[in-house]
Amino acid sequence: MDFSDLDILDEFFGMGDDSNPFMMLIWILPIILFVFYGQRIQLIITSGDIKKKLGQLEQFRNDSRSELIEYIKKDLAVKDDVTQKLDRIFDYFTIMPIDIDPNGIIPKIHRLIRSRVLPFIMEQAEALKDAIPAFKLGQPIGDGIGPLVVGEMMLDTKKQKVEFETVYSESKFEGRKLILLKAEGPFATVGRPAEATEFLVEKYKPDIVVMVDAALKLEGEDSGTVSQGFGAAIGGIGTDRFKIEELATKFDIPIFSVVIKQSVKEAITLMKKEIANQTENIKSQVHEMITDNTANGQTVLVIGVGNTLGVSQ
Repeated sequence: MDFSDLDILDEFFGMGDDSNPFMMLIWILPIILFVFYGQRIQLIITSGDIKKKLGQLEQFRNDSRSELIEYIKKDLAVKDDVTQKLDRIFDYFTIMPIDIDPNGIIPKIHRLIRSRVLPFIMEQAEALKDAIPAFKLGQPIGDGIGPLVVGEMMLDTKKQKVEFETVYSESKFEGRKLILLKAEGPFATVGRPAEATEFLVEKYKPDIVVMVDAALKLEGEDSGTVSQGFGAAIGGIGTDRFKIEELATKFDIPIFSVVIKQSVKEAITLMKKEIANQTENIKSQVHEMITDNTANGQTVLVIGVGNTLGVSQ
């Protein structure tokens, strides 16, 4: 038999015949379906994707919780059952003060954060479970690049406690007096840089302030990119920056900054090589900034901002 002249599509679907009712249904039904139910279909697809992501977040939370509980019981040798206490910490919440009247809102928020900082840290730790191993092993994280730079500058100097989990020391550089400030390492803390800065400014009357901190990189930027700027480089919800800016205004002190670009994930996980390798470059830029903006005999306050986990001084 010769099948060369047989058109399968034409025989079964009538592709060559515009009046074929079956073919009309094939084309018209999807159009009607999407006109009337298109948004609902999109909603179903989007909801499914959201449920999937929420399931992943829930899994991250459970894994982090289990790993943390196991670490506390095994490595810290805690005898009592800490599971219930940790669960209460995980579920803890903080109600921010009313901000309709902005007068006095900063001191209120500042007091609140000082009393309850922990839930915010736990929320981030649960969302990004990759941060847990670095915290367990006491290894430096990306956010610690500022304390790492200033910590190296503090080597062979006498350290003094200036505030809760915050230390400073004195040093010299090309005829300038350097006041070096960072959180007290090597445990995980950001210290209290605003209160410490207030004390040191009152005591030493520095001519300039230089701040070294991690900064969020933009899409397409390379991790470890170093940039210089003017102004207080310090993250958080703004209470520390507010207090430091108030001090700078009150005493007429210019604030210079050196920032190291990285992603949010890189900031709270093990410090990447390309970030750690910038330490000497950052130190060199800080020294250059000091010589360019001060004269012989003047005083400079250098602040290493960030979590000093795994970074001594």
